[in-house]
Amino acid sequence: MSLGTGRRDDASRRAPAVEANDADPERSALRAAVARALTPTAPETPRPAAVLPGPTAEASAADSSGTWSRRQVEAADAAARRQLEGADSRQVSDAAVTGTWPKRQIFDGPGDSGPGWPRPQEEPPRSHRPGRAPAPPVRLGSEVQRAALASLGREGAVVQVTANVNEATARVWATAPLKVRPIHLRGLGYPLVGVRVVADAGGEALVIDAVVDVGEPITLDLFKQLTREFKIRLALPGYQRELAAPELQRNAAACLESAQAQLGTGEFPPDAYRTARELLSGRNAAQRLEPARTPIGESLAETCRDSAGAAWVALERLDQGSRKENLARLLEVDGLSVDTYEKIRSAVLAAAIEFGLPAPARFWRRWLGSDQAREVGPFVQKLIAARTASIARGEDLSAEQAEAAWRGILDLCQHKNLTPPPELSKALGLGKVTTGRRASQPQVKAAAEVTSPVQEARSQARLRELTGRLRGAPGDGDIRAVVGNLPELSEADVASLLPALAELGARVGPELLACLRAPQRHVRQAAAILLGHLGERKAEGPLVTMLGDEPTAAWVDAARALGNLGPRVVGPLCNLLRSAPTGRKELVGARVARALAELIRAEGAGPGGSARVAVENLLEVGDLSVSSAARRALATLGAVRDEVDGDEAEAARRFSRLASDAIAPELDAAEDDEIDEVEVEVGD
Repeated sequence: MSLGTGRRDDASRRAPAVEANDADPERSALRAAVARALTPTAPETPRPAAVLPGPTAEASAADSSGTWSRRQVEAADAAARRQLEGADSRQVSDAAVTGTWPKRQIFDGPGDSGPGWPRPQEEPPRSHRPGRAPAPPVRLGSEVQRAALASLGREGAVVQVTANVNEATARVWATAPLKVRPIHLRGLGYPLVGVRVVADAGGEALVIDAVVDVGEPITLDLFKQLTREFKIRLALPGYQRELAAPELQRNAAACLESAQAQLGTGEFPPDAYRTARELLSGRNAAQRLEPARTPIGESLAETCRDSAGAAWVALERLDQGSRKENLARLLEVDGLSVDTYEKIRSAVLAAAIEFGLPAPARFWRRWLGSDQAREVGPFVQKLIAARTASIARGEDLSAEQAEAAWRGILDLCQHKNLTPPPELSKALGLGKVTTGRRASQPQVKAAAEVTSPVQEARSQARLRELTGRLRGAPGDGDIRAVVGNLPELSEADVASLLPALAELGARVGPELLACLRAPQRHVRQAAAILLGHLGERKAEGPLVTMLGDEPTAAWVDAARALGNLGPRVVGPLCNLLRSAPTGRKELVGARVARALAELIRAEGAGPGGSARVAVENLLEVGDLSVSSAARRALATLGAVRDEVDGDEAEAARRFSRLASDAIAPELDAAEDDEIDEVEVEVGD
């Protein structure tokens, strides 16, 4: 029988037969050791299959038929070598080990290394095999450009990023995973807008920025297309790739609108765009891709409902992440989609209500127009009930956090001129707490006290209809219809529509100009506040006219709006004062002084700002009325938020606060120097 049968009853004959083939005792001893290692039936040695890594097809074949795979043969070879360790080196020569293999049938299975292949190292059993280390990152050569500056234009009907990079860089970009997003870059002396493409090249990030001049007409055309469909073609030497990010269409609109608003806040030298491009080209990939200081991730929305403590942490993170500079970076540079941000914000604010945690003031406007907070009094009661229930369940807030939550509800009451409910006063250990109104301040009545149920139902139906027309992507006709209906709405209903109108950005600006002449004082106020918030350049003349002619205290809102338009309003304000009739000179001078003070305040009251320098230059003007207004503006900066008195002024001030809260809490008379997240969300 062939030696390859592996039958146990032949074991007694195999060793002597091998020894009889050669008279050299050393060679015979070596062959005998090899034969024992190769013989699966030998009782004194383990079967070769036992040293292989777990059950395999080859092992099964050897068990059933005596045929061995090449890997088994190689394992047996290794076993024979181990047995001969310490022997004379002559005994382990290649001729001794491999010269006379037993003539066994070779089983060519999937694991067979094949003739002439390198021998694999013996592996431990699969169950004890250590985890494989991750592959090391690919190291790019120095010839690969990590950061490049490209051009943005249109090729046919496609928005195209054209990058003139070297061949080595183009090859990397041709195959690497890519991400694309719109950008608005600040801090370069001129607003740069465009598209950023980022490549992941084996763990190293590469970046191509394609920017355009926001002041050129082509920019508006390009971004209108990107707003409808955010899709671009990346053109490299020898390669082209199509990229899309439909979730960033709203971000593209926000980038354009905020850049346009920034462009309208001041004068720039003729070469400002070229200089800004040069500064950008000098930045490396790490500098360009530096993330926002406070990231906001979708995990925030997933964990905020776990407990009161988790909701508190999420609320703090949302508050910090929604500050102007940080949120601008997230939405306009880092590629956090506006839809995702709104989803996270909604989830966190809902969790805060669930645990009775009042949101920071910047988010109060989100409650004003919602069904659950349309009436502030019942909403405060809802927060108190949720706070009480959370404490009863046993919550994980610290004593300081719990007290801060109660005081946040108290702040909301005082800000909205509500008498704190007894439960709130008891929780804080307070006596009888009033709303803090001045003696001359009239009691604010709820809508239900001045309208019948039928009127209220009709009002709510109309409001729902108008709000619905602004959802999604409203057309120009929808916007005109909503703005045209503002004079027929109450103050509260107008205020509740302002957030949606603000999110339309520059599209709504021209429609609001006519509202500055509306018969209703609150409509004129709303238009002035919103136009100032949007930085609408076309509103400059109408706002100056309103400042001089407004018969009510709404002129204060016109002054604030003009302050938001930047130093270019100084000239028109001076012309208004110079042309004022003698009998109105003093009145108009006071209003112009207020507008100049608002101008400085909007930019920052510190020395050296362009607005402050422009006002200081007026001190040397020969016209006494102009220089006096400038002097008064500089002297009253600390009290710029003081209001005029009287019942009508109080009513105007109340609506101004309501409207400012609806658009952005930071535009209110309160001393809050943080810009709101809506301004960055849809236009700076």
